[in-house]
Amino acid sequence: MRVSIGTLSVAVGLGCFLVAGAAFGHGKGNPIAHKSARPKVVKISVTKAGFEPATLAVKQGVPIVLLVTRKTDQTCATQAFFPSIDKVVDLPLNKAVRVALPAQAAGRLSYSCRMGMYHGELVVK
Repeated sequence: MRVSIGTLSVAVGLGCFLVAGAAFGHGKGNPIAHKSARPKVVKISVTKAGFEPATLAVKQGVPIVLLVTRKTDQTCATQAFFPSIDKVVDLPLNKAVRVALPAQAAGRLSYSCRMGMYHGELVVK
């Protein structure tokens, strides 16, 4: 059987696209939203007590934007660390920082200061 390079490239590309779609959950019944979903914006403050509110409930399948504002210098929470997605965000004093997160499946997404003293959590339902 003779296959041209162009036909082979199209077949390989299509195969990769289908595998990636299955791996990243674009199949039927998947809780992850399509890119057209509007993000849920959530405000979080960093105070002497830590991340406030410390626990937030969000809906699964909807992208999330955290607006995090550090309101004190008397904290070690000058960064937010999201270990499960390997993301670190600097939190300058008195400036809202936008942290865009992709839509999440049901579960929990924890974050903390880099020292692990202050914790926060998104509960995805």
